[in-house]
Amino acid sequence: MTSTTTAPGRADGARSLDRSSFAIAGVIAAAAIAGAVSGGHPTTIAVLDVFWCAVFAGGVTAAAAWARPWTWTWVAGVAALASV
Repeated sequence: MTSTTTAPGRADGARSLDRSSFAIAGVIAAAAIAGAVSGGHPTTIAVLDVFWCAVFAGGVTAAAAWARPWTWTWVAGVAALASV
């Protein structure tokens, strides 16, 4: 008897989309929107300010969603040392 499920460990290497993938995408989109309206001014051009704030917020959120926990421990340690 063989199994025909589409679990993440499939033989063909394909990944199935589940609810958590859509939830992560939603959180990344929300972070990008929040970054876009944050009012940060990394440049002097308004359109680029909105773009770069959205990209940064979405990118950091995406990296945090898929990074291993020890990676963020190192990032926090380096940030703490840099702030001294």
